[in-house]
Amino acid sequence: NFEPNFMALGIINTSAQSTNTALGSEQYRAAVTRRVIGSKQIVFQLFVPQSAGNGFTYEEAGLFNVLNGTSSLFARVVFAPVVKTASVTISLSWTITLTAV
Repeated sequence: NFEPNFMALGIINTSAQSTNTALGSEQYRAAVTRRVIGSKQIVFQLFVPQSAGNGFTYEEAGLFNVLNGTSSLFARVVFAPVVKTASVTISLSWTITLTAV
């Protein structure tokens, strides 16, 4: 059963590759806050409150499945730097679009 259930944030901005198996430098991980399932899309959301994940400049995110203690990277993205302090919250939405092959 492969269903992404965690998101992580990291501090490396190396471009995402299909061969990535982890973030470049993971600093924060939490369970997906909300999952919205539509007819052809699934949206995974993560909310990082003011009290969590502080002291880093995040530049990458990953969507993970954790099953029986084993973590598998589903997708990775790099973005413009976000400085996380106690006055900042982060809301991350990840949309997976399903298409027929």
